[in-house]
Amino acid sequence: MPALKHALVLALACQAASAAAQSVSEGSCGIGNMMVAAPSASDLSDACVAVHAALPVLTSLGLELRQPVRIEVTQTLDLAPGICVAFYSSSERKVQLLPTDCLAEQPGRAKAFPEMTADLLFQSLIVHELTHALVEQGLAGRFLPRVAHEYLAYAIQLLALPETERSRILAKADISGPIDLAEVSEAILGLSPLRFAALSWLHFADNGGDAALVRRIVEGEVHFQSLRE
Repeated sequence: MPALKHALVLALACQAASAAAQSVSEGSCGIGNMMVAAPSASDLSDACVAVHAALPVLTSLGLELRQPVRIEVTQTLDLAPGICVAFYSSSERKVQLLPTDCLAEQPGRAKAFPEMTADLLFQSLIVHELTHALVEQGLAGRFLPRVAHEYLAYAIQLLALPETERSRILAKADISGPIDLAEVSEAILGLSPLRFAALSWLHFADNGGDAALVRRIVEGEVHFQSLRE
């Protein structure tokens, strides 16, 4: 199976980024199979808090941390500069994301959530990218279309948000259910990540929004319209 990189795209680079920037703090956050690296002790603490909040949500949906995952909070992502704020690499089992101060510099934030505060966006990105990581582990080498990966990542990202923030996103997307799964397409993902996120959440919530639905998607029982990658 080819290595996948699931990235959240953004048009601007972090002004604080430096090619010489190095992670100076590392720790496991007290979690087996987890290592987190960050530019400062404060960034490391923020990441650990976000991880500890994210994992119970994921576990409740049947997504388990079966293999090691590394999270790097860094001002310089491995992808081309200026094209994303966070991504997961399946080949390296690694999540990378910008620190909060970098996210605060982005006038558009991540495309899907341009008005979200930097602190909440940081926490939310941890949820999104760990969803990719744990879904990938559960696949055991089986193929899952990108659109299905992103459906789960965005739906669970919205699930983990405070109700007021989720309601604001849904209102901005101006979408109401019920949602036909055919509406949750790669075309919408590319054109309007916010709309894709809203569609994913509404369909997910209307169809159980639970571990049983996640299992069916991971096992390929729910069919998304997508070209095989």
